[in-house]
Amino acid sequence: MRKFANLFDVLPGVLRNYSFPIFYADGAAAASLSSSAAAINNNNSTESQRRIVPPILGQSSNTGIQNNSAARLAAAFRKARKLPPLNKMVAEEFQGDNLSNYIANFCRWAANTPVPHRFDEDLGAPDSNKCLGSETKIQYIGKHLKDLRLNIVPKHPDFDGLKDVDRDHPTWWTDLRTRYADEADRFKAKNPGDEVFGHPDVIPLYRDLRHRRGGKDVDWIPDDPRVMVDVRMVMLSLVKKKSTHDSNIEFANWVYDIFDACGRGGEVKFQNYNDWRFDYLLQVVDAPWQETKVLDCYARACLPDDDWLFDFYVMKGAFYMCELGLFRTEEQVKKGVEHAVYPSLHSISDNSVAKKISNILTQEVGKKLGKDWEDLERITSRGLRSGSISQLSMYPGISVFEATALTGHSIGNLRSYLDQRNIVKALPAANALHENKSLYTEPVLPTLKSINAGPGGANEEAFKKLVQHMFTVSIEDFQPGHKHYIILVTCALSLIRHYQDIISECGPGNFITSQLFMHAKNARITDGGSPYNPYTNTAIVIERWSSLIKEDIRCRQKVKDAEALKSDHTNSTLVGLLTSIATDVEDQKDQSAVLVRDLATAKSSQMQMIEQLEASRVSLATLEAENASLKQQLKAEKDKYHALSRFVKENMLKSPDKTTSSEQQAPPVGQKRRLDFGGDEVSNDVEMLGNALEETTVSNSRGLSSALDETTQEVATMPQAVNVNPPSSSSVAHHTTGRANSNLTESSSHTNASLELNQNNEPPGDKGKRFLSMLLELANMGLVKPGTKLQGIALPMSLLLSNPSHLTYCLEVADFTCDPNDVDIVAAYSKNDVSAEITQAMNAGVRIEDAVYEKLFEFERRTASDVRQTPGRSIGGFAKRIKKYKNEIKEANNDPRNISKIPLIEVVELQLLIANNGNEPPAAAQSQVQEGGAVALQPDAAAAARSEGVSSVAQVPRGRSSVGGQRSIMSYAAPV
Repeated sequence: MRKFANLFDVLPGVLRNYSFPIFYADGAAAASLSSSAAAINNNNSTESQRRIVPPILGQSSNTGIQNNSAARLAAAFRKARKLPPLNKMVAEEFQGDNLSNYIANFCRWAANTPVPHRFDEDLGAPDSNKCLGSETKIQYIGKHLKDLRLNIVPKHPDFDGLKDVDRDHPTWWTDLRTRYADEADRFKAKNPGDEVFGHPDVIPLYRDLRHRRGGKDVDWIPDDPRVMVDVRMVMLSLVKKKSTHDSNIEFANWVYDIFDACGRGGEVKFQNYNDWRFDYLLQVVDAPWQETKVLDCYARACLPDDDWLFDFYVMKGAFYMCELGLFRTEEQVKKGVEHAVYPSLHSISDNSVAKKISNILTQEVGKKLGKDWEDLERITSRGLRSGSISQLSMYPGISVFEATALTGHSIGNLRSYLDQRNIVKALPAANALHENKSLYTEPVLPTLKSINAGPGGANEEAFKKLVQHMFTVSIEDFQPGHKHYIILVTCALSLIRHYQDIISECGPGNFITSQLFMHAKNARITDGGSPYNPYTNTAIVIERWSSLIKEDIRCRQKVKDAEALKSDHTNSTLVGLLTSIATDVEDQKDQSAVLVRDLATAKSSQMQMIEQLEASRVSLATLEAENASLKQQLKAEKDKYHALSRFVKENMLKSPDKTTSSEQQAPPVGQKRRLDFGGDEVSNDVEMLGNALEETTVSNSRGLSSALDETTQEVATMPQAVNVNPPSSSSVAHHTTGRANSNLTESSSHTNASLELNQNNEPPGDKGKRFLSMLLELANMGLVKPGTKLQGIALPMSLLLSNPSHLTYCLEVADFTCDPNDVDIVAAYSKNDVSAEITQAMNAGVRIEDAVYEKLFEFERRTASDVRQTPGRSIGGFAKRIKKYKNEIKEANNDPRNISKIPLIEVVELQLLIANNGNEPPAAAQSQVQEGGAVALQPDAAAAARSEGVSSVAQVPRGRSSVGGQRSIMSYAAPV
């Protein structure tokens, strides 16, 4: 029995120093261990789900579970470090000092990694938010070290001389346990409530990495996607896609506040307007940051910024304007969140707030880099604090005391001697985060004086009205006259300051500037307040105010920077001298800039004068060509006049009886009469009266003479006939009987009365109105549009046309025959401009008129050389020829419609139609259409006129054409 007693005495020691190897079912060790642990902890698990743990004599079930948990933790660590799984570990991995380094990395990883209960190899535990304590994790590491000692490297030099596996350890393991505890405590203090299982190595989110991507305009570096991830990218993405029904701007404000305060994710929910105050000396908003769990609160200086996304007033102003950030419902007031900056976070725990912000960051980065990016889960709210603190600590000249005044880090007993709520202490760190030149200079804020909206300024009332329209305010502190109203005014000015910057990055249709423009328009902001240059467009006023604010801030910032240099008293004299020199240099730069602007203005004026000179030369050449044409027409008219006068006198002397007989057959004044020469009717539709003929011919001659003198006009036009007294008929009457004389006198009086009636009772007619002039006038009115048909133009009443259809016919032919590019060029014509572009427009108009002119000859199946008298270019003359051609089309088609509805066709098509109908092609035109609808007789008609006499013709009173325009009698016979 004594022997057995001795055996039982030594058995506990044997069992204590002996350990069975941990069994792994396959390569997925952690997965097997996870399922076994779940089976052991779940009494309802089926037998097939449980892993059979090798029975160890004297070992409790809890000890077996701990061994399995230790193996799972080791498997998770090795997976995170990308090492072979547990069942493939070899002794060569841990030879020499690699064993101690391996365990040290394991300790560091465990100390900085939150591990949930019932974790798997990915440290995932969706049904648990509780984490393992630091003591539990170090025990698991010890068990893993024990397993390595017994089963992998039992002969390692570090274990030489160590007999008791549970009590004897290497010296480095004892030191690691102590350092592990300190590291775990630091992690817990730094990251309360913001644990991300399995990813302790978060990616720091810096302010702006565009300069690391190759410049501000570079948007993508495919080699390393992580350089794309910064705070600015996240905030810009949120703001750009802002719409009416989301809270993207509030989300962007959460991100901004955490980064700007170097705070933890969940702490943003505790921001409260009751704690805010505006410091009028430092020109900053003090929005204290609270660490509720440790009862800590420290000052935070909120600053403007040249980058609108990091301007405190822009972000808050956009939140207040676009998402009603200052409006509280009655229910919110009852719940006590009236003064909470973000009431939507009131009912959410700080841990959940941190996760919510992490999800926002992950979502925005995933949109940029893809949801399958391997490091996406490392983007968390902790990265905001990590990035801001890292960037702050790297700023030149920042001290530990100044940095911790913003970050809230402990500096031992010294912190108790510092006033954490003193805003002066927080200003240097805030300046460093906003990348300002001086750490100790107060910021430069936009003021009402910048836009002349201060007390008594021209824009004071307009700006107050704008602020009322921009912000819906239910919190009393933000009402006019209360403590936070200055913040609201500064927010409005800052939004106007960065108006153009926001448009350039987010596009003209972005939500922020669209809302600002809408409120400005509703407030009737249409006057910039300048008596010399008043603005009438809301957008122009806002852009002008934006430029004024920026320029004012730039000038005042220079002064602040110079004052900051003088703060170094040891070199104050030298700095003062340098400041004076710098001021002189700036003045010289300003003067140089003025001279450069004056030189540019002079060069611009010179170029304009050159262009005007060239345009004048082109106009002069055009007018000279017009003069030559008018001179030819004048000479032809005079020749016709003299020839016809001789012709009339000769016939009246030779045939007095016919003159008398024609007197008896003369129709009443105002009726049309067809000429009858020897019984053959010639379809000239000409009304003849002796004295009226003489009168009109003289008028046309005078009109042509006066047109020669008007060389300064853009286009020379034929003047309308004026009411002049016809020459006395006595020169003709002495060749005839008294009866003939009395008849001619009576006829002349009838003619004068008819002329006076037409000129006094009718609107200005179409006579003498050239098609080119009408076309350019339409272009000057803006009615000619590129890419559109001329025929579709609605003719305005201001053209004073007696028959607008004349111009419509001309425009129809222009569309039918001209080059569409010429129409596009003519559309740019303006009377008040003399640039080369306008000259091109005039030349294009001439080409269009020439095309119509040539087309009309084609319609008449003849050329200009076939006629003795070159026809004019008035709209009346053109229209008469066009209507004649359309009548031919109407007859060929047997079309019952009015000719205005009949489309134009080519001459070849018309001839085919006539041939198909069995008709002979119409004879060549026997008359030449003149200016204002005049007709020239062919030689055979003239001969008939001689044989028949002109007495019957001479007394036909002048009537009106079928279209209602006053006819211009030019010539009725071929020149002798």
